[in-house]
Amino acid sequence: MNSIDTFPAMIDPPKLLFYKGNIDLINKYCIAIIGTRKPSQRGIDKTIEIVLNYSMQAAHENKELCIISGLAMGIDITAHIAALKFNIPTIAVLPNPVNHIYPSRHTEIAFDIVSRGGLLLSEHNTIANQQEIIPRLMLRNRIVTGIASLIIPVEYNHLKSGTLNAVKYAQQQNKTIVHPDLF
Repeated sequence: MNSIDTFPAMIDPPKLLFYKGNIDLINKYCIAIIGTRKPSQRGIDKTIEIVLNYSMQAAHENKELCIISGLAMGIDITAHIAALKFNIPTIAVLPNPVNHIYPSRHTEIAFDIVSRGGLLLSEHNTIANQQEIIPRLMLRNRIVTGIASLIIPVEYNHLKSGTLNAVKYAQQQNKTIVHPDLF
């Protein structure tokens, strides 16, 4: 596990970031693809389509592209898997240390991310207990949006969602937000 203490300009930046993998990715053109943990099939399909379309556009423009998300269930993990499928580096921002994957069912994908040139990031070096995990999930959104140049909230279900929290951070950071049409 490594750490850095400089970070792209953002609101309330972390004092320190721990990482595993290719730290240079934070300086690439990153697209945050975020959304519900319980997506519809249309949301899953749209996530894959978005990753494919941006990868083709980046290849056509000879641009280096990176996908960033939170490694959560649903849209996040779909974006990471699609990025790996289309050979795009991906960054996963975690609510726990980079050597303690949350959710644990995504441990194998986290290892794939690193082994294929991606990056795991966290501002934490201690494991969260049950009371700490939700606030950490919300706070990591500012890192996701802080690194990303473009934010795409694919699908979200209710007004108090983590996706809306991320959109609020993106608005405060003056980021470009694109809402895809699911229907």
